[in-house]
Amino acid sequence: MPNIKSGSALDLLPPPSVVEAPDGVLDPGDIPPEGAHVRVTRTPADTEWRVVFIFVGVRYRNSFPVGPVIRDVEFRVQAEDFVANDQDIVIVRYEVELADGSTLESEELPLELAASFEGSALLDLSQEYYVAVADKAPVSVPAYVQFTRTATWGRAPYRYESSDEQVASVNVQTGEVTARGNGQCTITATDNLGEPRGYPLTVRGIRQLYYLSSSADWNGMVTVCTVASLDPVSLADIKRLWTLYEPSSGPVAQYLGWLNYPFWTVDRLGGDTAWAYDLNGRSVNDNATAYSITTYLPVLGASRDTP
Repeated sequence: MPNIKSGSALDLLPPPSVVEAPDGVLDPGDIPPEGAHVRVTRTPADTEWRVVFIFVGVRYRNSFPVGPVIRDVEFRVQAEDFVANDQDIVIVRYEVELADGSTLESEELPLELAASFEGSALLDLSQEYYVAVADKAPVSVPAYVQFTRTATWGRAPYRYESSDEQVASVNVQTGEVTARGNGQCTITATDNLGEPRGYPLTVRGIRQLYYLSSSADWNGMVTVCTVASLDPVSLADIKRLWTLYEPSSGPVAQYLGWLNYPFWTVDRLGGDTAWAYDLNGRSVNDNATAYSITTYLPVLGASRDTP
């Protein structure tokens, strides 16, 4: 396209518009199957236009021949063609070839891409050392085990649900998700017209504890955990559990419906003794007591491949 006329902002044509992004934010989930409406508006003075060239993102190019009859020019651009630059912005612009062969440029339209509701989500708690019982979270959970993804399509209000409450629960009205256990599930939102959309969620990195036995000596505890393909619980694990649960849930074993006895840990002391821990106690450190490894106490196991 020769003879490009460019210079100050006063020389530039008005920017294009995208119907699906009136506020400058484009949600790929809102783009219809036939593509987004990228529109170039013409004025009565634009009689010399001959070809409109559209540029979307870092790779999309297209052109459309026009004549002296004044009509707006519209391109249909697929969702996958809205590719952002290294600043996560999609630049939309156009150029116009005139009858004399020269070319005019437009102002740029910067678009921010909103995360699609249907995009996959990962909640990785590996760095948080979140220790929780597999089937019962504390009354008050830390903020880092929650996030919210709200629906925007169709007509409000929306109703949210989880395909597996053991992995994650979701507030039916707000879409706030709370991680419950390691695994995968689907979070679905349904709008007021009955249209459902969902996204896959993976939760990982939770140190999950399981109640395995009401009575075993220390060696039996190790055996029970091995058979269950679980790790023996460490003193650090069970202290962390108490720290996360006790402030909101009170006596932890009582809250969980467990026996009011200390639980074995894998940590040995000298003289054939090992640490056990009273989850109903009142002090994170004083709850730990040394017992002979021949003593019979309840057993917990911890999920493997977690911190």
